[in-house]
Amino acid sequence: MDSSGEIPIGWEDSSWGGGNVLVGKMDTNFNLLWVKVYGGTGQDYGCSAVATPDGGFALLCYTSSNDRDVTGNHGYHVGDYWLIRLDSIGNLSWQKCFGSPYDELPFSIALTTDNGFILAGTNPGSGGDVPYHYGGNFSLDWFVVKTDSIGNLNWSRDFGGTADEGEHGSILAQDGVYYLASFSSSTDHDCIDTCWHPNKVTAPDLYLLCIDTAGNIIWDSSYGGSGADGCFAAIWDPRDSTIVVNGVTTSDDYMVSGYYGAAGGDMWAIKIKNNGKFLWQRCMGEVNQDGGENLCLSDAGYILFGVASRNNIGMQDALLFSLNTNGDTLNSLIFGSSGYDYPYGNVINFNRGFLCSGFTYLDDFDVGENDYRIAGANEYSFMSYFQYWPLGIPERVKNSDLIVSPTPTSKELSIETSYHGLLLITDCLGKQWLTRNNFTGGVIEVSNWPAGVYLISIQTDDGNCLKDKFIVY
Repeated sequence: MDSSGEIPIGWEDSSWGGGNVLVGKMDTNFNLLWVKVYGGTGQDYGCSAVATPDGGFALLCYTSSNDRDVTGNHGYHVGDYWLIRLDSIGNLSWQKCFGSPYDELPFSIALTTDNGFILAGTNPGSGGDVPYHYGGNFSLDWFVVKTDSIGNLNWSRDFGGTADEGEHGSILAQDGVYYLASFSSSTDHDCIDTCWHPNKVTAPDLYLLCIDTAGNIIWDSSYGGSGADGCFAAIWDPRDSTIVVNGVTTSDDYMVSGYYGAAGGDMWAIKIKNNGKFLWQRCMGEVNQDGGENLCLSDAGYILFGVASRNNIGMQDALLFSLNTNGDTLNSLIFGSSGYDYPYGNVINFNRGFLCSGFTYLDDFDVGENDYRIAGANEYSFMSYFQYWPLGIPERVKNSDLIVSPTPTSKELSIETSYHGLLLITDCLGKQWLTRNNFTGGVIEVSNWPAGVYLISIQTDDGNCLKDKFIVY
């Protein structure tokens, strides 16, 4: 979601070829503002997106095209990273391809402090923008690309070992460094395990690399057990400078405990300090197969979005878990249709609730306060919005005496109040960021404030104290 409170959405279209990138934008009332189609006559699809400071978007996509909107593809009928830049109404500003003569598979993009972009995914061979490749027999390495604000290549690196590196994960740009969260089966080169099983060939482990702004590894660490442990998405928690991962595990030993899933797998959350220190992990699910897909911050902690194969509603359903910051489960929710549902999209915290997306093959999918379906030939895209109450978190009663929006925000904060008095805004450590006497409401500029949770209070002239909080990202 961008700072205006509007919601970027994306799905796949087949207007010109095997598939194109179809991107749109909705307001918070789920009204569709615009839709654009980009791509060529090959296969094109979106993987990850970020909002940019000018109100536009940057999308990391896969493309096997080299015509129409796509130029500079490094292969013939194989994929490159495709970075496309859109303005605030979806017009294409520029596009760039990054890759090799082989098939690159992107998975994550982040905005860097110089307003450039850091891209991450995998690739099976060297050439073009890929300087080298560790793996043999077309095994996968991580391929990381750093660009400036207009898409010019600053540097590119391959990371990994001789076995396969994971084709899912996240790249985070925080603390003046980059964190690559994924999974790996390698035990050599850049993936010499630093945990419990050095130099042993095992199933994949969750793997975390800390990379400096020049592309050099600062530290790396693996996490997991003797089974397969994977990462699908990771976020940065500014409240305590940690990395929280949502993924899947089939382990029940070493660093993993509380496993439910027999041979199927559990949704697996793990929290890691910014120096790589393991803090806690939680397994979530039952005896059938469960897995994580995405996650976001909440006021109480974290919301984790995934897939449940428990036959609760249909053959496969969407799953939400609410955890506090210590990893304790607050509650969970299963939703979906009577058939197969694929919760492969995002979960977003906005408007004091949560928006989840994915697709389903049946039209009886109907969960959430609002449900937005986009009909396709064989499927429906879903967007389901939940207030806090379905997850067991008490819904805040909107106080007409103090309304703070939007939260989270990265630019401006609107404060509405029917009173006047002393305004005080502090961070969670008690540092004062703003004070105003005789405050009666208005818009506060927060674009230069550090990311984090802030507390707001208004000491009214009649002795009352109005309180709320908001998040800057």
